[in-house]
Amino acid sequence: MTTQVFGVSQCSIQITTDEKIEDCARNQYNKYLLQDVECGAMTQRMQGKMTKLALEIEAKCNASSGSSTGTDKSDKQVTVDMMEMVYEYIYRASLTSTFNEELADNVKLYQAFLDFDRVFALAVAGAPVYSQVPLLEPLYTNRTAVAREYVVDCVEEAMVQSEAFITARVRMYDGVGVDRRDTARYQVGMMWAAVGNTMPGTNVCMELCIYIV
Repeated sequence: MTTQVFGVSQCSIQITTDEKIEDCARNQYNKYLLQDVECGAMTQRMQGKMTKLALEIEAKCNASSGSSTGTDKSDKQVTVDMMEMVYEYIYRASLTSTFNEELADNVKLYQAFLDFDRVFALAVAGAPVYSQVPLLEPLYTNRTAVAREYVVDCVEEAMVQSEAFITARVRMYDGVGVDRRDTARYQVGMMWAAVGNTMPGTNVCMELCIYIV
């Protein structure tokens, strides 16, 4: 799956499936994602970003409705797609907590990630979404291949200036001779997991937003 979805080379996969490397990776998960100090710091960064995003959305809605000028807004409405809004919240907050805020605020990257995520399940199932297949090309091939490589480009540039969890993973892969491009592809996997594993909370967040309104 790592090859067909993220494009990691077989050479790098052979290196990283070594038992010692897998033990090292598990220790990193325990340190940065389970221990109170590191996990608490990541949680605070995520909460801070979500609060900032909520204030930004509120300001945009107020500006659109005319409340900032005191205009009567009884006949004005602001319409947003709740799922899209919450997805973007989680995406940007997750990247802020694991990578950095600059990466999280890259609008072009977000659109490329959506294109990549759109066919993720098909890629996992083995569909040739990144291959030159004439039948699939109008729907997937060119767009998703370009999107995935752009995501990898951005992550490769950002991963050495990211939060401690990601930089520790980069050092680990560097230490065993994994190619930097493949290291970036592994981190794209972590990026997808950071968003995908948080999405189950979307329904709760949506219900909370509706309750507040």
